[in-house]
Amino acid sequence: MRLKTLDHNIKIRMITLFLISMSTNTIFPFMAIYSTRALGALNTSLLLSLGIILNFLSSIISGSLSDKFGRKKIMIIAESLRLITFVIMALSNSPWFESVLITIIFFVFNNICNGLYTPAAEAMLLDSSKIEERPFIYSLLYWISNVSVAIGGTIGAIFFEKYTFYLLIFLVFSSGVSLVLTIFFMKECKDFENISEKKLSFQDFINLKSYKLALKNKIFLLFLIVTILIVSIESHLTNFIAIRLENEMGSNLLDNTLFNMNGIQIMGFLRTENTICVIILSLVFTYFLKNVNKRKAILVGFIMYTFGYFYVSYSMNFWVLIISMFIAVVGEVIAMPLQQSYLGDIIPDDSRGTYLALNKIASKLGLLIGTLGIYCYSLTSVIFMSVSILISGLVATIMMSIILSKLYKKKSERMILLCEK
Repeated sequence: MRLKTLDHNIKIRMITLFLISMSTNTIFPFMAIYSTRALGALNTSLLLSLGIILNFLSSIISGSLSDKFGRKKIMIIAESLRLITFVIMALSNSPWFESVLITIIFFVFNNICNGLYTPAAEAMLLDSSKIEERPFIYSLLYWISNVSVAIGGTIGAIFFEKYTFYLLIFLVFSSGVSLVLTIFFMKECKDFENISEKKLSFQDFINLKSYKLALKNKIFLLFLIVTILIVSIESHLTNFIAIRLENEMGSNLLDNTLFNMNGIQIMGFLRTENTICVIILSLVFTYFLKNVNKRKAILVGFIMYTFGYFYVSYSMNFWVLIISMFIAVVGEVIAMPLQQSYLGDIIPDDSRGTYLALNKIASKLGLLIGTLGIYCYSLTSVIFMSVSILISGLVATIMMSIILSKLYKKKSERMILLCEK
């Protein structure tokens, strides 16, 4: 599989993903700190929670609209609104005018734009790809995403404090380029209704019937549960695990380490290790996965991912933490792109927006479980939380095995029917 053989839409999507992900990561990871300083922890928490809820709702709307009126139209609307939010955020941090409240309000509004954009963009990706191309495509997108996060996060860490306005100008520029590329270079792969010739009804915005049908798909429902469980495991790293490392290790040195590191510092080290390993290993496994049994590979990846985070969640030994994180990352790099490619096999062609919207919501629920882990940890113990991570991963692995069995059975039945014809 080569990059040049991929559909034009996919190449454009890779460019826009890199631009937007890199530029947003110079700003967005630091917005909670930025807001808390001026508005307080409670107000910041409420506003960010509101952003997640609005993201849920806009994802549902995007799924219905993109299936009915086309992916490109919804992507252009979302990107246009997103550009406006970035322009207002930049103006609110300019040398002539400054308002933290306006910045945060439009940061929250940006969650609506992302909710509208993502299901449509992911549906466009499936429309533009063949089944055999998807493992390669998702591996490449996974690598691009992580590289852009690493670059953007590094730039933001260095310049956010003093040069917020200029980073936001860069964000406006990147968003503008992405919008131009979408308008002039992306093409619909199928025919859809003309949104300008129809009066929109409530059912066009939220087609409850299509969502009910999607949730009746037993294979897809299992897939959603797997997504929730798998996302929740990694989400614990920046929630329960981070607090455990800080509280239990405090200012004490880790066992068996040559470095003077406390809990907070080791957390940063683990996140850096995670990012660097994902960037390097994604390239290696993109080519390795071409020649392996993908069904076995994803299950092995899930098991490595599960046990890696299980040990990270309770170990106090420096070297065990480092090795466990490496094992978890190897499992992640193997399993996650394959999981996304199998999603394409489950989703019906005429309802991709709806299904992808539900999958996005499942990912958000996984993140929510990770945040609730902080409260659970305060009521229980490290062992309880670690065992819950282990159980979540093993249940996800068993469910994924069931999903794969059903998918391969369907493929075999189709092959038999084709042979009989």
